[in-house]
Amino acid sequence: MSKYTKRAYFVGGCVRDIYLCNKTNDYDIEIYDVSPSKMEEIAKELNALGVGKAFFVYKKFNYDLALARTEKKIGNLHTDFSVKVEKSIYKGSLRRDFRMNTIMINIFTQEVIDLHKGIRDCKQKLIRIVNYSTFKEDSLRVLRFIQFIARFRLKPKKKDLKYLKKIDISNLSNERINAELIKLFNAKYPELGLYYLYKINLFEQCFGFSVEKKRFFQVLHKIKSNKNLVFKDKRFVLMFFYFIDYFNIYYKKLLFKKKLSILKNEPCLREINDYNLCKIAITMPLKEWLGLDKNIKKRAKELKIYDKKIKVNYENIKSKNDAKKCEEIAIKEYLENV
Repeated sequence: MSKYTKRAYFVGGCVRDIYLCNKTNDYDIEIYDVSPSKMEEIAKELNALGVGKAFFVYKKFNYDLALARTEKKIGNLHTDFSVKVEKSIYKGSLRRDFRMNTIMINIFTQEVIDLHKGIRDCKQKLIRIVNYSTFKEDSLRVLRFIQFIARFRLKPKKKDLKYLKKIDISNLSNERINAELIKLFNAKYPELGLYYLYKINLFEQCFGFSVEKKRFFQVLHKIKSNKNLVFKDKRFVLMFFYFIDYFNIYYKKLLFKKKLSILKNEPCLREINDYNLCKIAITMPLKEWLGLDKNIKKRAKELKIYDKKIKVNYENIKSKNDAKKCEEIAIKEYLENV
């Protein structure tokens, strides 16, 4: 690459993660002083795949190579942008979303360029918008702002939150919203993301139902307390489990029905006692139950049903009532002998 340009930079997440002390496996390289036709030649030479030619983006393994560019919104679709190659590092940086994503490191000299105090934001765990005039052109950035908070425990500025409230996200498909929400729930601090989603008045639009503030904060507290007690791939479902329990929302009326189908068979207990815990243990070990909390986990381990099921002898049963009787006998015997 050095024979074509001296201005090629690591940018975006791979640089941000250095200053946030996070591991990264994907690398974005932004290239200056190369024409689109020459970039295509370089890509062929490297056997890099064109994954966004309209945006001058090519991929080689876990490296994304792209020409520095500016973008301008020309329509309502998320792909409706006019794109042109940019020579100025400053102007190129203005198309980015957050200041922490504008830090650049020259791949040849390791020179660090920080035009928007992104390093300071990383160290202070701040998330700030780079350019208000271009940020709103991609409404998905609103949800990206929220899931960044959830992933990295970042603090937003009041000015930015007020600005986000004015951005219309109605042009986003459910699929694109869903993708960002899944990132939010897979994050380390999903309760923070949900809090700010509620604060900028987008909760109902994203989830399809409204919630009363006091109860909403009760659910957030439960998520914060119990999120690490359930398998990570159930985090998304966990929130809906609590909201169904708190607000009596039938899962078939919710968005994301396919992903939430697990809720059909998930037990909801009004009373926590040994008998009811054993009843759950007939269908699953308690460690797999969404209703787990620290006290239930402790009791489940004492009952030895945290990581194993209770066996039931269903031989010669002829009806559901027979099955229930078998289960009751199995639970009674289990509790007498545990």
